Amino acid sequence: MAKKNILVFGASNSRQSINKRLAVFAANQLTDVQLEIVDLNDFPLPMYSKDDERETGVPENAKLFATVIERCDGIVASFPEHNGLFTAVFKNLWDWMSRLDTAKIWREKPMFLLSASPSRRQHNYVMKAA
Repeated sequence: MAKKNILVFGASNSRQSINKRLAVFAANQLTDVQLEIVDLNDFPLPMYSKDDERETGVPENAKLFATVIERCDGIVASFPEHNGLFTAVFKNLWDWMSRLDTAKIWREKPMFLLSASPSRRQHNYVMKAA
């Protein structure tokens, strides 16, 4: 039986992301899986714009990330909280991927969501949004 492929990432563009480290740590607790650890910095994208989409289409890096999701069996992701929401880099990636022909970005893959971000607010809103 083939090992399940688990996509692992921190939803940040920080090179020292504690959220990426948390996602990798959590994923390493799984057994009999193959981890595919990715860094959002490896998928640079222009800020989403309908004008850019009309002129040049969806960027290849958004398509590539969608392919990574397609081939995985599950996802472990950790989210920093920026002003109570997702990071701009993650939201932008999500915006671009939403423009692809696929109906569902996450393909109904099982997901384990984390956050290493202590919120100054009473609640960690990024986890509620996620």
